[in-house]
Amino acid sequence: MAKAISLTYTTFANLADAEALAEQAIQQSLAKCVNIIPGGVSIYPWEGKLERSQEVYALFKSPQDQQAALAQWLEQVHPYDVPAIIQWRGDSSDAFAQYIGAC
Repeated sequence: MAKAISLTYTTFANLADAEALAEQAIQQSLAKCVNIIPGGVSIYPWEGKLERSQEVYALFKSPQDQQAALAQWLEQVHPYDVPAIIQWRGDSSDAFAQYIGAC
């Protein structure tokens, strides 16, 4: 039977910021695992202009009961003025949910 875990997506301007915050989130038990994906391109309007930026994507995996705390922490420490912090529930295998601490 599948178990629920929390998934939190955000972006960073560079790999160093993504790795630093991933390590801090794990050390503070806000996340158990973070996938960091460099080489992304984001296109978005900002201050009246169309922007195109190289970004690093990060996917934080955590127990459901840490979802709100992780989002609040990311809002406080993220280097962007308006960070994308998108969260959803994911159904995981029992074994992975146990690893994440969701059981």
